[in-house]
Amino acid sequence: MLNSLWTPTTVGDVSLPHRLIMAPMTRDRSTPEGVPTELNAVGALALANPDLVERLRSDAPLNTPDPATFYSGGVAGHTDYPTHAV
Repeated sequence: MLNSLWTPTTVGDVSLPHRLIMAPMTRDRSTPEGVPTELNAVGALALANPDLVERLRSDAPLNTPDPATFYSGGVAGHTDYPTHAV
């Protein structure tokens, strides 16, 4: 799956060089039934891994997202995830 993140994609009429995009761009990308798609999963990974692109490039372990802190209005879950020591 991670290799597919580096392939170009089109979202609406926007062409992207890869599939790494931030969560605000993916909120409404679920299926009409509300089922999350790959884009939703990348958004959660981006929140939990401030250095997501570098982690994917170096095959480093990923932080586990904590959905309880998503969009909570505080800093928990937004600025307190550790970066990977290179």
